[in-house]
Amino acid sequence: LEIAREALADSSKKMTVCSLSACPDSVLMWSHYAANHTGICLRFILPKNWAHPVAYAKERPVLNRIKTSLAAEPDMSAWGRALLTKADFWSYEEEWRALGGKGAGEQPFYPKALWGIVFGARATAKTRALVAAWIEERGIPLDLMDAVPDRDTFRLNIVPQQGAIYSG
Repeated sequence: LEIAREALADSSKKMTVCSLSACPDSVLMWSHYAANHTGICLRFILPKNWAHPVAYAKERPVLNRIKTSLAAEPDMSAWGRALLTKADFWSYEEEWRALGGKGAGEQPFYPKALWGIVFGARATAKTRALVAAWIEERGIPLDLMDAVPDRDTFRLNIVPQQGAIYSG
């Protein structure tokens, strides 16, 4: 059992999971993951089959960790189900995940995949200046947008900043 635990711990150190959302206008997402609307949202165009939609379920998928860790040929479909399934109460996230083998920590991304940045409704001038400097340094074309609270509903509207498309 200890050997299996070590194998599982070793394999998880080599795994990368990149979590993305299909809904840049979700009030809950901005509240949970963007420092209460003060952060930014990066918008990507992803290559086909690079990321996979997360399934939402009431029950956890079954993964025989010992069998999977010790097998000469691991059951990747079982790992995939385990890594691409989340509790059904998170379904509002509309999450997609990209799975890789580079390990934990910051990961580079293909610069041309990034096409836009959305500033949170409470993004500060400092945040905006840091992002502007980052864009200038990299010289990549980006659409700049703002998440603006709707006047009539409890929703956010993603609106382009006037004259703020950086063309490198």
